[in-house]
Parts: sequence; C-alpha cells; structure tokens
Amino acid sequence: IKDLYARGQYQALLENYKNDNSQESLLIKGQSHYKLHHYLEALQTLQHISSAQLLYEAEWVSANCYLELNKTAKAKALFDKLSKETGPHQKEAEERSKKLPEN
Repeated sequence: IKDLYARGQYQALLENYKNDNSQESLLIKGQSHYKLHHYLEALQTLQHISSAQLLYEAEWVSANCYLELNKTAKAKALFDKLSKETGPHQKEAEERSKKLPEN
C-alpha cells in the first residue's frame, strides 16, 4: 500500500485495498482521496481513525479537506488544535489558522 502511495498510484491503491480497514490503511486511503480531490470521501475514511499515533496526521488531512470544501470554521478548529500539539505540521497549522477568519 505504501509503495502505491509513494508512486502516486492513488486510484489503484483505493481499488486494491478497498477492504483493508486497518488504521494505517485508512490513513493512507484518506490521504489518497485527498490527493485525488475527493475531499468528502477522504473525510469519511479518516473519521474512522482512532489510533493515537495516526490521529495527528488524520486531523491534518481532514483540516485541509475542510479548507478545500470552504468549511473554514471546521478547518480553523482543527488547525488551531494541531498548532498546539507537537508534530510535523505544527507551524504550518498555526500559519493556516491565522489566515482563516474567526467564527
């Protein structure tokens, strides 16, 4: 699954792993939907992630999906949350949050 994702073969990944609902697969499938601009499908997939190790990345992708769907309040709430947590997207989340209007 990671190999297909790394090669940008998102549609093939989604077809080949449609029945794989492990936490890691759900994250990669959500990221693939995002890359294909299937934002609602990405959000539906990512909402099933409960693993603390993967939740930060799932919330990052979800925040960006909300942003693409012009759901700025939801995007801002997640960016705010992520900006307060130590992680690879902390600084970028803070910057994106500042650019969004207050509710």
